[in-house]
Amino acid sequence: MSRALTDYAAGTLTLSRITATPEAGPRRGRTVFATDDVWTGADKRRAKDKVRSMSALCEILLGAYARGEIHPHARMITTAQRDELRQTTPTPVAA
Repeated sequence: MSRALTDYAAGTLTLSRITATPEAGPRRGRTVFATDDVWTGADKRRAKDKVRSMSALCEILLGAYARGEIHPHARMITTAQRDELRQTTPTPVAA
């Protein structure tokens, strides 16, 4: 979660949507371990992107990860970004 928030705050991770799923129902609080700088940066971008809360942002990011829309790749990236990297990165040849 911290990695996704870091890359979201840096502007390198875009959201396919800005609202959490309505069918999720009631939620209980959870703890996210992120530095103050990461949390503050993500919160500033969240407000600019009009995401209703940090809780909603975390849910959106986790949902995107669970659906395979974003991937860890030394940083969080979208599926399109990953596919582009696959096209430009040579495949290693077995010796």
